[in-house]
Amino acid sequence: MLHWSLRMTNNMLDLSLYTRPPLFTLLGGITLAEALHAACPKDMAAPVKKAAQKLERTRLAAQAAWTERQRTLSPSTTEDSKSVSQDCTRGWAAIRSRLQAYAGLPGEHYPRAARAAELMTLLFPEGLEFTQRSSFEQLAASDALLQRIAGDKLDKELATLCGPEFLDNIQRQLPRYRAVVQGSLGRVTEPENLSLHLKRLSQAVVEYATKVVATVESEDELSYRRALEALAPIDRYRLASARRNGSPSAEPTPPVEPPAPSVSPSP
Repeated sequence: MLHWSLRMTNNMLDLSLYTRPPLFTLLGGITLAEALHAACPKDMAAPVKKAAQKLERTRLAAQAAWTERQRTLSPSTTEDSKSVSQDCTRGWAAIRSRLQAYAGLPGEHYPRAARAAELMTLLFPEGLEFTQRSSFEQLAASDALLQRIAGDKLDKELATLCGPEFLDNIQRQLPRYRAVVQGSLGRVTEPENLSLHLKRLSQAVVEYATKVVATVESEDELSYRRALEALAPIDRYRLASARRNGSPSAEPTPPVEPPAPSVSPSP
């Protein structure tokens, strides 16, 4: 049965309620750990404060790991890579098409038509096959092709035959493409194991709760109420989980008041 508040047995907290944490996902555990850390009374004993600090460190580590996992799974980088790759592919295809179109002109009237055919064969001996490879290979091939154009001083001829905008387009696209490809190589390919963080959160919650319960003294009502305050997020979490799951026992149970101290009868 779920409990909205702490129970006492023989004036002591029922430790069995807190020797295991409530079932939670990683995000649920992060939220619970944050609530427990915030609810820890300022006047708690040093061991409890130490456990609360450990709980907070565990929470922050789990949150960072989850954030990194989301970053690696984000489609934005993949979409950017595809978009830039397509831009580069279209850029090279445009240059080749211009050369091909110029080469189709009658040579007797347009002497540069023969040179356009030579350049098309020289620069694209396998057509646009290199643009269909992986982004890493396409980047390297594009780099090599641009270096060849610059090294053989073909840029002016290409500007004349194709128009200066076409080569300029490739030169502008490549740095952007390089940044995306190299950025993808710099990302962690194997995200951190989140199940390990979930296990650590569970352990930290139990350790904290156990330290809190240990501060309760059988004849000290204040120590009971302080522990009640510190561990209330666990009870509220269990109650919320039960309501989500449609548990018939999800209604809160009134808090159990500590028994009044016995008074000896007057003589």
